[in-house]
Amino acid sequence: MENIYLNNAAKELLRKLYNTENKSLQFANSGMDSKYWLSATITLEKDGLIQGKAKFEETDYGYAICLLTDKGIAYYNDNPELINPKTEEEIRSEDIKREWTINSINWIITLIAALVGAAIGFLSGKYCS
Repeated sequence: MENIYLNNAAKELLRKLYNTENKSLQFANSGMDSKYWLSATITLEKDGLIQGKAKFEETDYGYAICLLTDKGIAYYNDNPELINPKTEEEIRSEDIKREWTINSINWIITLIAALVGAAIGFLSGKYCS
């Protein structure tokens, strides 16, 4: 399953939904602030992880009740820590660090080999004469 970027509100709501017995949650029982709830429901519904039910009539809270979809259950089972995918910049940064580490190791090995070679040459010249 593809990785989906989830904000903190969406992660919190997804965890709460997953941990309820019937995989549904009402806004009134969520313990979440209305703006936090709205942010979470918009994000999760856009990605198909929840299904909103009973839309609030005269408020901007979004849905009064949310149900976790099969896709939401599968996503949580595949990614229970809800780790967001890495950005291109993070991937490039890791590649640069990896390349720098490999180059550093190569230089250290080369330096050690040169020192060992010099020591062997010095000792063989000193004792072989």
